[in-house]
Amino acid sequence: MQHYGCPTRLLDWTLSPYVALYFAIEQQSTEDGAVWLFPSLSLNRMAEQKLGPWKELDDSDFQTEALKVLYPLEVSIHNERSASQQGVFTMCTHILSDHVAAIEETFHSQEEVYPLHKVIVPARLKEEFLFKLRVMIVTAGSLFPGLDGLGRPGRDYARLSAWLTQQKQEQR
Repeated sequence: MQHYGCPTRLLDWTLSPYVALYFAIEQQSTEDGAVWLFPSLSLNRMAEQKLGPWKELDDSDFQTEALKVLYPLEVSIHNERSASQQGVFTMCTHILSDHVAAIEETFHSQEEVYPLHKVIVPARLKEEFLFKLRVMIVTAGSLFPGLDGLGRPGRDYARLSAWLTQQKQEQR
């Protein structure tokens, strides 16, 4: 829902560092991207310490602003898209919470025990990484099966064609 401007408690992530890299570089080619790495089991353990196990939560736990807790969720049933993206989710007890801020807050002062990493992908390397991911078949076409991914492969192809042309000109 976030892609359509709607606040949501769910944020999708991936178990694959290559898929994460694709999403960090696929848009906004002039801005740096980022890949976040964090131990979801540790996040779950810390969430349970604050509010209890996920299965024991009730509606009132989602109506308060006093305590914002983020739970990692792995689904057992995937659709074609979430399966190809190796999708997992985080769900926050507060609908307007920023998930990145909630993760940073959760891991604050826990870094030695539970490492949290943010890897910055410089804008100048995005096309090169997109090219290398293409060789590994991590592409818009593989990550967005069906009609959803119809236009994205063309966009990426055009972007890579321009980048390869520029690389050839610079080598001359």
